Amino acid sequence: MTIYDSVNDIKEMLFGEKGTGFDEVRSAIRKEIEAEKVSMPPQYMMMKITNYCNSDCVYCNHAKSRIQNEVKQEISLERLQSIIGEAIQMGVKAISISGGEPLVRKDVETIVRQIADSNVVPVLLTNGCLLKERAESLYESGLRYFIISLDSLDAEDYLAQRGVDIGPVLEGIETVRGLMQKDETVKLHITPVITAKNIGQMPEMVRYYSKKGVSLQFSPYHRFVFNMRDELAEFDAREVETVMDQLLQMKKEGYLIANSITFLRHFKAFMCENKILPDGYRCLAGYSTVYVDTYENVLPCWSGGFGPVDNLQNHTLSDIWYGEKYMELRKKMEKCQCAGCWLLCTGELTVLINGEE
Repeated sequence: MTIYDSVNDIKEMLFGEKGTGFDEVRSAIRKEIEAEKVSMPPQYMMMKITNYCNSDCVYCNHAKSRIQNEVKQEISLERLQSIIGEAIQMGVKAISISGGEPLVRKDVETIVRQIADSNVVPVLLTNGCLLKERAESLYESGLRYFIISLDSLDAEDYLAQRGVDIGPVLEGIETVRGLMQKDETVKLHITPVITAKNIGQMPEMVRYYSKKGVSLQFSPYHRFVFNMRDELAEFDAREVETVMDQLLQMKKEGYLIANSITFLRHFKAFMCENKILPDGYRCLAGYSTVYVDTYENVLPCWSGGFGPVDNLQNHTLSDIWYGEKYMELRKKMEKCQCAGCWLLCTGELTVLINGEE
């Protein structure tokens, strides 16, 4: 059985088959950090194309019951294509499409096609509720990386945590599995958000989906990123240690866990000890990643720990990325002067560039 690994997937997405050219890029990024300058473009861009969602997750500030009281905000297709076009010209290697729930928009296939036709890797982050009807058209548009958020296999727990029925999500997963069976380049990761309520279910989810040839990619619950639900972050340190040790052993045995070993090992320190990064590491958001939200704000990463650097209605992406304001922010990030995160989008890339797998 193949051991699936986020690090290998990132290498493939950003540096082509077998990660050709990775060592050169990693060395260049390290030199830029030491010199406190940036001459390379972002490797990975995350785009939040809508703030609207059709789920009602208890931990998320984009839940439909909360967003109803706010203005529904989306970047227009014309502006999206312009921003994506500039990112592609800069040399970005992969672009993720997220929300809210991105598939509430009818034009995601158009966005995917633009990215894929430019030899850049499109990645979809979705709750899976609408995926059964859209998976085939997304695939035909060039999408090969599907990331589906699923926190439990228990229908009652799922309903309590997400406010919607689990059935359509499971059907969407099976539809993508069908694509995987006919095209080995299709990748599917299921990404549970681990909370104090569901952590004990994770080993069984791994067993279930490993039998189906689908990998799991875990992300810890973050108070500051999500909705400040303290009870979801009241982890029992012994349970965390037991479950993480079990997951590490399962990964070594060949179960389909996509997280790197380093990422999993740091789970307990992050969740129970408030330790932001492993010793000797520094966050690489702002050197390797860039995030654009629905208001066209440009941020170093999805967590928004530092707030916006600037806005694309005022300056181009290139001007912001290479500008003095962003450089000053990078210096602050060197000392981790934010709330701290261990998110998949930046955490695994940080593991990769820092040199451990």
